[in-house]
Amino acid sequence: MQAPVPQVLTLAQSYKEYTKVASIHLAKDSHNDIFSSLKQELNLEDIPGENAIHKMANLPGLYGEHFKSVVETHIKLIDENHARFEILTSLLDKKDTSAVYAANAFYLYAHGLLWGLDISSYGFNASTAALGNEMGVTYEAAGFQTSNESIQMLQNLVKSLNKSLEMVTTLAKSSDFAIASYDLVVEVLISKHSALANPNNVKKWDKALTL
Repeated sequence: MQAPVPQVLTLAQSYKEYTKVASIHLAKDSHNDIFSSLKQELNLEDIPGENAIHKMANLPGLYGEHFKSVVETHIKLIDENHARFEILTSLLDKKDTSAVYAANAFYLYAHGLLWGLDISSYGFNASTAALGNEMGVTYEAAGFQTSNESIQMLQNLVKSLNKSLEMVTTLAKSSDFAIASYDLVVEVLISKHSALANPNNVKKWDKALTL
């Protein structure tokens, strides 16, 4: 007996079929006057969502212009410490156990600087664009963009990560490498790789609600 094929529902359809919310709240443009006022009062670039309920749930989603400034400042901090990544990368070529310690320090340091950058859509999109540029893949996000300069700064870190991976692969063949610190960085980047592979996998406006 063949199992029935599940019905594919959009988010908008699920609101209509499985909630008891009045239809007046479920239109795409419902309560625009309220959300226009909220955008102005909270200095938000946008309040994305399928309907009034979804938009209201997205209000804490870090979409304001002030979060763009936070992200660009965070990226500048990462870039100001780029020389330290270069020093740690140079130590990966050592032929003794110091290379293992350098590798562990490199990935812990990278994770420490990257952690929290993607909590807003601005940071997520900047990280994904930087990774995409290095991979030769164009990432186009609708809105919530940082400056090209910020993306280039992040791409410098991605280049360092790529260079370190080649060296760590060689290092792992001759030494015991603590993979846990490496996994921390992979965990930060994996969702961006998924977004590049299939942008439909990632709903940027839901991100802050699903961390």
